[in-house]
Amino acid sequence: METALDNLSKQELLTLVTSQLAAIQQQRETIDQHQSAITSYESKITSYQSDIDSYESKITSYQSDIRYYKAQIAQLQRMLFGQKRERFEGKSNQLPLPFEVAPEQEKKQEEVITKRISYLRTNKSTHQGRLKLPEHLPVEEVEVYPEGDLTGMVCIGKEITEELDCVPAKFFIRRYIRYKYASPDKTGVLIGDLPERVIEKGMAGSGLVATILVDKYVDHLPLYRQRQRFLREKIPISSSTIEGWTKQGLERLAILYDHLVEDTKRKGYLQVDETPIGVLESNKKGSTHQGYYWVYHSPIAKTVLFDYQPSRSMRGPSKLLSGFQGYLQSDGYEVYAKIAKDPGIVHVGCWAHARRHFEQALSNDQPRSEIALGLIRELYGIESQARKEQLSSAGRKELRLSKSLPIINSLGKWIIQEAKHTLPRSQIGKAMRYAMQRWDELSAYLYDGELEIDNNLVENAIRPVALGRKNYLFAGSHQSAQRAAMIYSR
Repeated sequence: METALDNLSKQELLTLVTSQLAAIQQQRETIDQHQSAITSYESKITSYQSDIDSYESKITSYQSDIRYYKAQIAQLQRMLFGQKRERFEGKSNQLPLPFEVAPEQEKKQEEVITKRISYLRTNKSTHQGRLKLPEHLPVEEVEVYPEGDLTGMVCIGKEITEELDCVPAKFFIRRYIRYKYASPDKTGVLIGDLPERVIEKGMAGSGLVATILVDKYVDHLPLYRQRQRFLREKIPISSSTIEGWTKQGLERLAILYDHLVEDTKRKGYLQVDETPIGVLESNKKGSTHQGYYWVYHSPIAKTVLFDYQPSRSMRGPSKLLSGFQGYLQSDGYEVYAKIAKDPGIVHVGCWAHARRHFEQALSNDQPRSEIALGLIRELYGIESQARKEQLSSAGRKELRLSKSLPIINSLGKWIIQEAKHTLPRSQIGKAMRYAMQRWDELSAYLYDGELEIDNNLVENAIRPVALGRKNYLFAGSHQSAQRAAMIYSR
């Protein structure tokens, strides 16, 4: 069968082939263009995917930051609103106080008061009994006889009622009268020696100096308030005089303090912590210098040593603990870890601080925080059991090894497993990292039954200073801060 091509001439065939080749070439160019466009689109898609991955990474980072800042805000809110203070807010519609009472109203008030007093005297109390008064107190007896003529009557008994009373402190003058004697041959004169006094050639007696020191450092009564008490008694003592008595009285304690320092170094178990104290001496005008009291507590001997240092560096505690050997218990401050590297010192951690970090993480990750807090609560339950049963040191150690050690091991394995899936910057991540970095120290209280599970005892010893700071605000100088440390020690 003949086709259309068979009827074409050679020139027509060449023309047809040429046109077909041109069409094929054009299609190839079109395909190359499409392929180039596809490659460009794929490149753009890859770039967009990279941008998407970057944005997702940023979103994840931003979400982590948001959780972190929320936790910080929650913690600051607890710090801000945790303490309550009473405030008086006047009302716009409040009436003025009645400074003068009308005669008829005063008479009516007297009738009400008389009825109230009569009721209180005749009404029988339902109280089952009261606390027996201490036997070491002096007793002042007041005999009360019936009114009227008692002639011919016989006493058949007596009823005794006791009350606890107080005589306010009173000032008095102690006058030493020293008699002089001359020998008959006029060779010399004898005079009685004055007894030893706290302040030589001073007019403050030992009882007054002791009262000033106790009022200031135990009852937190600043010296300017104590001066007001002098003025109420019409005793014109200047502020500088009272400050001088305080200084000289504290200087008398220096010998006892030096003995306490040496004795503290010989303790085999110390708890240590530090607390800030403002000092008026400062290179910056209008501000105070922030110094630190370093506090050393012996839980076994029940002694407390305060040592003032101008800074929070390790120079102060390193010098005081020079030669110390034994257990040193502290919080996570890195200075204590450096000191504990000395041979003969075993560093013991504080579970109260570890627990505090997990408690702060409740707003960040409540489920996992509660797991850690629950296990730590079990550790404290075992300590409570040991106190309730009044176990000896050996008994408490045995109880801890049998019950506390498995809990500590379980908590450690749980923290290591969960830390792999936890953001380090999150509150729960910080709590886990704090515990992991100090795990050996946190477990060291298992070594000896005399060791405490936390550092709370030394923190309790610091509380009087925290109360005092709210009253006297700062120390006058670095020397006065150290003198105050002497009397805080005990």
